[in-house]
Amino acid sequence: MGGIATTCAVCRLSDGLVMNIIMAQPSDPAPEGCQLVEIMNGQACGVGWFYVNGVFNGPRTFALCADNNNEVVSFFVASYASPVPPAPEGFYAVEVLAEMYCDIGWTWDGTTFTPPVG
Repeated sequence: MGGIATTCAVCRLSDGLVMNIIMAQPSDPAPEGCQLVEIMNGQACGVGWFYVNGVFNGPRTFALCADNNNEVVSFFVASYASPVPPAPEGFYAVEVLAEMYCDIGWTWDGTTFTPPVG
């Protein structure tokens, strides 16, 4: 180690998940199974983001909906680069885009999320 440290993301090699953000040089030794990637001034990046094909991307949020009534029962995040992840039997996943809002108990009609009535 030597020279001036910069802000680096500690990215998991298997999927690009940003595990930590540290002060280091990109050439410094990374933890096992990881790489250090310099975060340039003005570049957005955070823990939980993904480094894929040379670009930092925020995680994608998905609503887990029940097949029988389209009700949102849970949420999960996945890599920006991954396709819609498979859902457990009896459920399906819907990506919640930035302009959408939904919560547990809401329903998905194929286009929008709707709050429960009553």
